[in-house]
Amino acid sequence: MSRHTRQQHREMRKLLLQMQADAYRLEIKSQAAVLRAPLGQTQAAGRWLTALRNPLQLLTLAAPLLAGGRLAQVAKLLPLAVTAWKLAQVLRKHFRSARPAAAGEPAQD
Repeated sequence: MSRHTRQQHREMRKLLLQMQADAYRLEIKSQAAVLRAPLGQTQAAGRWLTALRNPLQLLTLAAPLLAGGRLAQVAKLLPLAVTAWKLAQVLRKHFRSARPAAAGEPAQD
């Protein structure tokens, strides 16, 4: 073998090894993405579960879905509606707790 062909052989071998290393890196990267996918799903599920306990957090998650097109106005008014609903619940509890005390007293005309 001449010196020139040996050098070409080394360069080809080096190129082959670099290509193999790149292929292994890509395979590892794709496998890592596959392994991370379930973890991302559990994090998303955890966010939805905590949002179900607090409706206002659910609105922040659902707002981007509702913000497109005709639902943009609904997405803007929905937090106000939920706040009004919560305020109504608080007032209802307040008036329910005030009623039994007033029911025990004699009626004044």
